[in-house]
Amino acid sequence: MTSLMNKFKVITMSTLAVTAELAFAAHPPSIIGKDGWLFTRYEVFDASASSDTNESIALISKMNKVFKDNDIQMLMVLVPLKMRIYSEYLGTNKNLLSPFMEQNYQKALTSFSSQQISFIDLNKAFLSSPDKNGPTPSFLKYDTHWSPSGALLAAQTIKTGIDANPVVKNVFDKTKLEVYSLVKNPSLVKTIGITEDLATKDLLPAGYPPPPTEELLGFSVKKTNAKSGLLGSSDAPEIILLGSSYSKEWAKFPDALRFTLQRDPMVISVTADKGSWNGMLTMLQDNTFQSQRPKMVIWEMPERDLRLLPGYVFRDARYKMSNQEWLLRASALAQKSCKQSNVKATVTGGVVNPDPANQASFTSKETKNSDYVEISFSKNPNKTNYLSFDSKGSYLIRAENYSPNKEANPMKFELTNASNTIKIPLYSQTGSLAKIRIYPGQTSGFSMQNIQVCNQPEGII
Repeated sequence: MTSLMNKFKVITMSTLAVTAELAFAAHPPSIIGKDGWLFTRYEVFDASASSDTNESIALISKMNKVFKDNDIQMLMVLVPLKMRIYSEYLGTNKNLLSPFMEQNYQKALTSFSSQQISFIDLNKAFLSSPDKNGPTPSFLKYDTHWSPSGALLAAQTIKTGIDANPVVKNVFDKTKLEVYSLVKNPSLVKTIGITEDLATKDLLPAGYPPPPTEELLGFSVKKTNAKSGLLGSSDAPEIILLGSSYSKEWAKFPDALRFTLQRDPMVISVTADKGSWNGMLTMLQDNTFQSQRPKMVIWEMPERDLRLLPGYVFRDARYKMSNQEWLLRASALAQKSCKQSNVKATVTGGVVNPDPANQASFTSKETKNSDYVEISFSKNPNKTNYLSFDSKGSYLIRAENYSPNKEANPMKFELTNASNTIKIPLYSQTGSLAKIRIYPGQTSGFSMQNIQVCNQPEGII
């Protein structure tokens, strides 16, 4: 059972809710609907998810404010439940669509609106699409993801939503224009590269035959040329699409967005084991974001993931953290400049520093996994402080924040480049912090420059 659950966490959009986890053995994840349609049991939830959903929206609201304060426009996009959009194909399983599930999307949008979060309503667009039951439905029959037609509908709805929102459109119009053309396939073709994750034998009820490969009306998108934008020939990504596996290239959503927006967004999509919250940290930590900050972030999140908080009990331990830690990490990484604190950081221990006279930096020819750099502070930092430094040489940095009674709060930073700006909240679950140790892992050379303590915005916690 454990190995099967782990497999499903990788190939689907969401991990298990507590009630689904307990019922896993008795109820396979794939639900057999009418006319061969397949649905995922992990879309099923009820009013017990209300509290966690509200907490998620509160975190999104705070992150939205952080972005605004740092001159970045966030646009929230929730992928609606396949089970709601195609409820007519649930057949005898129609009772699984709870009243809470029916109302959840609209309640989330109402909350977004009241908290001034710009959002796109895909639920309404998918339910009312005249092509909903055409040759290619908006969702795949044997998969949790949307079809190419659904991806294109989502992208078109986003463009319409941007045009209808003066604040968002003002930012969008300042981004660089590109020219893309779209060619639709003239006939149905078999899916290529689509997971058909609900059709996996292990996830279907015992004895149920795997369905045939689905045939779709697809499309291709080609960049024809670039027009001069307001920023000339700048290659900096001015729009970032942060998403789940719905935003993978094979799902066709990035291409659909390129065509409808006539822009070239940087695409960051994460797998289900990381989840949307860690996806945000991945984007913020990326060297491109830190060095060439975008004007707009489009955050695509499956609606069903709203109830899975950063500390979700069944999330992989590597990616699990408290709501407060997530917010402090995300907010620190989003800051465009350091507001220097009166707390001073000093390199005081660990591997030998070739330049002990310079305690605001560190350089070593090589490091082992057990090596660390210890940093102490002129006085106890508070929860709105974070440590900032430029690192070179490591792709995985582990930090341990130590309280006065030597309890450690570990954090990991997975890096895509050997040179990065690292921002670590000086956060301890016990409330105070005495020192921090930085473990760069095994490297052929590691350095830390511009070590300083910065202030988070007031009221972030």
